[in-house]
Amino acid sequence: MDKNLTWQDAKAATQKKELDIAALFPKDQVVKVDQRPKGVLMPCKQEGTYNWQGGTAIILTPSTPHEPLIRMLEAHYKDSRFTPITDHDINGDLEVQLYDPKAHEAYIIGSGFHGPDSMDITSFSPCFVLPEDTWPGGDF
Repeated sequence: MDKNLTWQDAKAATQKKELDIAALFPKDQVVKVDQRPKGVLMPCKQEGTYNWQGGTAIILTPSTPHEPLIRMLEAHYKDSRFTPITDHDINGDLEVQLYDPKAHEAYIIGSGFHGPDSMDITSFSPCFVLPEDTWPGGDF
């Protein structure tokens, strides 16, 4: 854990990575990328540490199949700092989790909440120490 990492820096880096992932999708299959401006802080395993969690929706052209996009991301991140883990979500749809075991940073990419023509990136920043005078509730 980087003891100098602030929640603001964690959020900024995580949102940048969300957009980097979205930029890998073929442009002719993407209608819109909608990044949520705020997220939440959630506790990490180590006492007094938190991560920033946010997300980005990718609206796709109608009937774009999701599995080739998941496989493309899996292949792209195969030899990176992220370990790609593919699995099926609760609905049986394929998703990929990009996990950095050193930083405990993760991105889950799968079928979206905006209907069959969307995919979501759910993000989890590296853990950081929250200043004592900062309440972790609310939007960040």
